[in-house]
Amino acid sequence: MAQTYILYLLPGTFLYMHFECSRRFLFCQGEYTAVMWVMVATCFLHLINLYLLVIVYGWGIQGAAFATTLTYSCNFIFLMLYQRSKPNIIASQKWFWADSEAIGAIPEFLKFAVPA
Repeated sequence: MAQTYILYLLPGTFLYMHFECSRRFLFCQGEYTAVMWVMVATCFLHLINLYLLVIVYGWGIQGAAFATTLTYSCNFIFLMLYQRSKPNIIASQKWFWADSEAIGAIPEFLKFAVPA
């Protein structure tokens, strides 16, 4: 059963990875409410998809995995649409390229990152 679930969930995990990166980026930019509303909306869509695919169509475990894949897809698409509608999210004050100071702090970062 787990193998079947994971097989149908694999396309969604790729989109979920991109959604998580976008979510964390928006959190760093101070954009919290958009992510919350996207997740609330897709939560209700997920419940509807689960009901339809598992109970109405009788797909069982495949339906549950496919509903999760659809939810991950909607999360990613809705968040990308939000980012596309806000061109000022990446402002010059919020984005920088690595300089010698940032590169010099890598050992200090690793001191905390590796044990975690």
